[in-house]
Amino acid sequence: MIPYRTILLKRLYLGFNLRESTFIARVLGLKEPAANSPLDVLAYSKELRERLRIDGVVIHWSRYAAGNDSDSAACVEAPFTDNPKISTGAGDHFPVLSTQRLIFLLWR
Repeated sequence: MIPYRTILLKRLYLGFNLRESTFIARVLGLKEPAANSPLDVLAYSKELRERLRIDGVVIHWSRYAAGNDSDSAACVEAPFTDNPKISTGAGDHFPVLSTQRLIFLLWR
């Protein structure tokens, strides 16, 4: 029997908002990064990818998105406003521009 992943997927990437990623990290015994440190989150995303044994991880939050695969890593700044009309789910409003920039940088 051929494994499911082999049949359907060329590469497996997971995307999380920062809070969601901490639930996975706790199960794996990883330390949570400081949300105000993009480089910490970038290193943390690498640890998650390696521990989960997948091709890539992208983590986004209100100010940045960080991700990596086995060949590259990138962190991009997201559009930000000091006075948003709503703030609930700020990390879930992952800007399309940031997504496109990460995909371009990671998937060359």
